[in-house]
Amino acid sequence: ITPALGMRIQETGGQLVITEVVPLSPAFNAGLEVGDLLLEVNGKPVRTEKEYSDAIDSSPRNIRLLIKDPNRPTASSVEAVLNP
Repeated sequence: ITPALGMRIQETGGQLVITEVVPLSPAFNAGLEVGDLLLEVNGKPVRTEKEYSDAIDSSPRNIRLLIKDPNRPTASSVEAVLNP
């Protein structure tokens, strides 16, 4: 789990899938759900767990994520405030 964001991701077939969202975490408050695909962090594409981890570690407290719900045709941008 990424403590600053409160979610767990897994690299699957070249994509990052959200596998857990901690209740009342920044990820939860941003509306992220298990099964969503994480495409970008602050405008930078992320395809591996390392790219994701590096992007979170170098992010300011306010971040923007590009998320794709597999049940919807388009991706959406959400904002979250990382835990200190």
